Amino acid sequence: IPELIYECNNNPVTLNLDIQNLCFGDATSFSFNSSVENPDNIHWDFGDGNTSNETSPQHTYTQPQTYLVTLTVEWEGMTYSTNQTITIFPVPVAHTPADITLCENEYNLLQQNSIILGTQPSQLYQITYHQTLSDAETANNAITSPDENTTNSQTIWARITHIDTGCYDITTFQIKIIPKLKIEMESLYYLCDNSPISI
Repeated sequence: IPELIYECNNNPVTLNLDIQNLCFGDATSFSFNSSVENPDNIHWDFGDGNTSNETSPQHTYTQPQTYLVTLTVEWEGMTYSTNQTITIFPVPVAHTPADITLCENEYNLLQQNSIILGTQPSQLYQITYHQTLSDAETANNAITSPDENTTNSQTIWARITHIDTGCYDITTFQIKIIPKLKIEMESLYYLCDNSPISI
């Protein structure tokens, strides 16, 4: 985080930028810390032609690329300014795989990895599986694989996360269990020669 220090009447004036949420599509949050209390005017330039005079604004960029963010503060007739270069990172794509249909309760979710990745390089991403959307959004309580299905139909949320940027996407698929067909037969049958038998 860049820190800009001005000397004003032998009193240092500092400006520290804090910029959060750098994934494309998210509302990026801007704030700052300063030794100046209650500045007369605040002006943010987000580097894409948009500006704000709010103290802690949010802004959603329309393209994933690099931007130069500038903060200008006016206080007691003096103007102070600092800037920071940020990168809005692209979000990975979680391709939706086909549902899993099984006769057994145990399944291996890792078989879905290549479909969810698509052409994205596997070394840059992590794929996790979750039983609820909230767990997928927070990356909590990932399912270990293989796992056991407890209902005939279960929704699985798959999250793909870029290892370096933390940007992610989520998709879903179903696990469907087909009950085994049970054939009940008598324990003992009597057969006569040349007689047909039906089961």
